[in-house]
Amino acid sequence: MASPATVSRCGMVLLEPQQLGHTPLITSYCNDLEKLLGKTAEVVRGLMHYLSDACLAFTNMAGRFPVPTDPNFLANSMLNMFECYVKDWRSDEVAVKIPKEAEEMCIHAVIFAHIWSIGVALDETTRPKFDAFF
Repeated sequence: MASPATVSRCGMVLLEPQQLGHTPLITSYCNDLEKLLGKTAEVVRGLMHYLSDACLAFTNMAGRFPVPTDPNFLANSMLNMFECYVKDWRSDEVAVKIPKEAEEMCIHAVIFAHIWSIGVALDETTRPKFDAFF
């Protein structure tokens, strides 16, 4: 929290996370991923944005959650789930060889991460609808 004087001196802009949405989370993560995977990161970025937009729009329209959940939390969960698949490729100490089928592995990991982070948060009556949607 900052006073109006502090805000004017520092040039701060305060935005609630809901105002920004999930797009900056994915963009920031994929910018970091680009250093690791190069052009594969662009494929991952496009797929993450497309699936996240579609899945979160579906959950806003037709989804019911047993526990109230924020879309940014769901997107962050998806990124954490995806990171589990690429974390072994991130090593500063040892030269890690990225597999030649990394792009295919990442595509499958993105799909898996969306199902098990966004879809899993829905209640048992909405999950079959999400499954049919997905």
